[in-house]
Amino acid sequence: MASETMIQNAKAFLQQESPDSKLNLYDHMCSVMHKILENRTPNSVDLLESLSQEVKTNKFAPPCDPSSDVRPASLEVELANVQNKLFEKPSEDAEPEPEDEVEMPLPDLMDTATTSNRLVSVLVERKRSEYSLH
Repeated sequence: MASETMIQNAKAFLQQESPDSKLNLYDHMCSVMHKILENRTPNSVDLLESLSQEVKTNKFAPPCDPSSDVRPASLEVELANVQNKLFEKPSEDAEPEPEDEVEMPLPDLMDTATTSNRLVSVLVERKRSEYSLH
């Protein structure tokens, strides 16, 4: 029976990258086996070479048909198309869209602080005047 070391050595050998194709036999055979198990072809042993060639060819095939001008839009392109509408000027005769109720932003803290300081100043003056009258 094969020892764990022998199995690890065999796996390491199969994972060596080919200098020509930059592929390794281990990954290629896994892909071929996956295709065989996925399709459940009854005569897989007779088709092994053609399945192997198909897997290898599909690995290097471009994701889109190069002869076609239609390519799927990337997420960046779709997002740019949506955001582009934000920069378009509305036409003069177009009715303005009703604006949704927008939550008021936080109050101006400087204005609030100034008002609070004035209120404190008024209260302090009242207290002083009360003490000076008594």
